[in-house]
Amino acid sequence: MLVLFIGDDWAEDHHDVELQDETGRRLATARLPDGLTPYAMGCLICYRRLTK
Repeated sequence: MLVLFIGDDWAEDHHDVELQDETGRRLATARLPDGLTPYAMGCLICYRRLTK
């Protein structure tokens, strides 16, 4: 089973998001505009990582 963790550092106008595996290894990072829901952020960063 694949386990992923998503962290969100929220600023006034953007979100810095990081995707990690179960060992804490950074898989991807992204700066996303404010206004996206957490679900949309998770989908976007996973899509970006898995389509590289």
